[in-house]
Amino acid sequence: MSSEHDHDKDHLDELKSLLEHKNAPGISALLAQMHAQDIARALSALEENEGTELFRHLTPELASEVLLEVDERLRKTLILSITPA
Repeated sequence: MSSEHDHDKDHLDELKSLLEHKNAPGISALLAQMHAQDIARALSALEENEGTELFRHLTPELASEVLLEVDERLRKTLILSITPA
């Protein structure tokens, strides 16, 4: 279990760095290597604005899978972040 936790933390640290540097190609490349459950855990750990920004980088298919993995509050936030006002 510790190995999985370390792996998640590595992804989270890398995602935060990529978001901070606005490295869209790097974000997309890393997300493409991650499973929906891992992305959901990362979204839950990020600040809301970071999470919504990250969510916008997901393909529609992966975004659908991730929405099934997050809690209801976060799901609503993510959906509202991509819904036109």
